[in-house]
Amino acid sequence: MSKISETVKWARVAFNSGKTQPLKFWIQQLENLQRMMKEREEEIAAALYADLHKVLL
Repeated sequence: MSKISETVKWARVAFNSGKTQPLKFWIQQLENLQRMMKEREEEIAAALYADLHKVLL
């Protein structure tokens, strides 16, 4: 079995077992990520410029 097939099989087994987090959890995680990115926007922009010499628009 290919690595992709094994991964898909594992993901389906995990999903069907109920081990995955509910949608509400993932929505909260995304909201937390968005808040963190807004709070750290200047630091992220400085890091992007230092690494890639690109300015955040």
